Amino acid sequence: MTAVDPLHMVRLHTGAVAPAGAVTATFTTLKRMLDDPKLYIPLIELRELADDPAYVPFGSAVPPLIGFGLLGGNGRLHAHIRDIVRAALVWDDGTLEVIDPVRGAA
Repeated sequence: MTAVDPLHMVRLHTGAVAPAGAVTATFTTLKRMLDDPKLYIPLIELRELADDPAYVPFGSAVPPLIGFGLLGGNGRLHAHIRDIVRAALVWDDGTLEVIDPVRGAA
């Protein structure tokens, strides 16, 4: 991803738009989380929550997601974070991957 004005809106490969700063921060956070095996379940729960706002994530998955700033204190996803997660966190042959949310590639 290329650095740009953090308030500049960028189009994600899914068609949604989000502030560049939020895209960069969220993408970086997701990549860091994926590198930690203890955070795999929270990432799965995050993806489920991004797909279904009514989804209730597994209890122990919530604190890390709040700690990383992906969930608000109320346990809800901000709309931009939801769009970025949906564009960046994907299943590929039963494996969770983080891809560039703008280009749609690893």
